[in-house]
Amino acid sequence: MKTMKMLLAGVALAGVTAVNAYAGVITVPDTGLSTQFNWNAGIGPALDSFSLTVAGPSKVSVTLTDMFIPGDEFALSLDGNAITWNTSGYVGNYFQGVASNVLLSAGTHSFGITLTKTAPGYTAGSALATFGAVTAVPEPATYGMLIAGLGMLAYAARRKKA
Repeated sequence: MKTMKMLLAGVALAGVTAVNAYAGVITVPDTGLSTQFNWNAGIGPALDSFSLTVAGPSKVSVTLTDMFIPGDEFALSLDGNAITWNTSGYVGNYFQGVASNVLLSAGTHSFGITLTKTAPGYTAGSALATFGAVTAVPEPATYGMLIAGLGMLAYAARRKKA
């Protein structure tokens, strides 16, 4: 009986680890998020998606770092469109890709991660996804008000000199 329980527990554990670690959408708070994820299915989607909702025009930076066996590489997409890494390469022997200042319009966006290369002889792995804090992008009217304010300060300073 004890052997049967151990066997069933082993089968259940194997079933759980046979799929990707995250099979749903992970919501990213606007303060940022750093999370480790795993896969077990080789090249392809390593994670379904990360969801990020912003109230207005914003930007965010995303970093993906291999955490398991050296040799894994990743691609990043935003709402189904590929994002080019600003920098990518190896830190030590581990791949790291950085997408800086990704512009977002108001609404909900989906970031997808795809495994594009695996370590030789491995189909499983682990990586770290880091989303920086969301920062608002100033609207053109903000710049106009800034220029007008600086102009008024310059006028007041010039008038005071005269």
